[in-house]
Amino acid sequence: MSLPPLEPLLFERLLLTKVWGGDALAPLFGFEVPQEVLASGPVGETWELVDREEQNSRVRVGMHAGKTLRELVTERGEEILGNARPARSGRFPLLVKYIDAGEPLSVQVHPDAEAAASIGGGAEAKTEAWYVLAAEEGACVWAGLADGVSRADFEAALATEGAAGTVELLRRREVQAGDCVLIEGGCVHAIGAGVTILEIQQNSDTTYRIHDWGRLGLDGCPRETHPDGALASARVELAPTWARAPAAGEPLPECGFDRTLLFEHDLFRGAFLRIGAAEEAPLLPASSGMAADGKTPRILAVLDGAGTLRAPDCLPRRVSPGEVWLLPACLPTAKLTAEGPGELRTVEAVAG
Repeated sequence: MSLPPLEPLLFERLLLTKVWGGDALAPLFGFEVPQEVLASGPVGETWELVDREEQNSRVRVGMHAGKTLRELVTERGEEILGNARPARSGRFPLLVKYIDAGEPLSVQVHPDAEAAASIGGGAEAKTEAWYVLAAEEGACVWAGLADGVSRADFEAALATEGAAGTVELLRRREVQAGDCVLIEGGCVHAIGAGVTILEIQQNSDTTYRIHDWGRLGLDGCPRETHPDGALASARVELAPTWARAPAAGEPLPECGFDRTLLFEHDLFRGAFLRIGAAEEAPLLPASSGMAADGKTPRILAVLDGAGTLRAPDCLPRRVSPGEVWLLPACLPTAKLTAEGPGELRTVEAVAG
């Protein structure tokens, strides 16, 4: 029996409560948080696309509604992944989430591939990119150690009470909507209060917490810190890479759309795509990934505006703010049409 053709995939949203969570995401994207979720704490993250043992995305609409991403990758991995490098156990290589920092996140670090292999015990490398959706006045992030900070300085700060001394060693930067930063594995970082972001990352959940601002977790107990993992992972010389998307209302070229590169890494790359009212734009093709040969899957995160997504031999799909769509590698091209009085603003990502 022949399998139904693959099409652009939209998944059910997973809500995760966090002690540092806020209340910005639901009104930003127009969804409701069930009372049983709120009873366990504020929503800090929504996972929009994930293929992990503990959490797995389930298709929301279309011919594959109800299927998990794990099932689809297992059954039709070549069509979905193409030449993209899978994560551990053949899983989808990227994870996409929204983060709402009602309070600052912990100072933390993730390992790169070399550190993860050295640490062992299931540690996974993690490089991530943040696109700032909204930021309160004066809100900031910390990313990378300041110029001149040595390995010895970092080790000494880790030894202070609660590792609070590490905060003074970090590069602090105020942010606003449209800022984007690439945080490679080994780069010490934290997200400040009042920042809402889109995060596109390697499929990993390995985090070594360094400093947690002296607070208690949702269970009323101090949250664990991981100085040994942090020491093994931190690269004191590593700095973040910053970019910025065009502001809403800036003139568009005659073609009616523009694309701005936001981040580029051998694991994935991303661009900001904005389309003028009633205009159409091609999405990044499947051949635009980092794979040396062949096609790779693409991700489309809709930030603002409304439109229609069209791929060959597939039904057109309406897209709305907050949605994250997966275009399998077997769909070589796709187009996006803006429908509404204003711009359609999106972030595209291509797996490596």
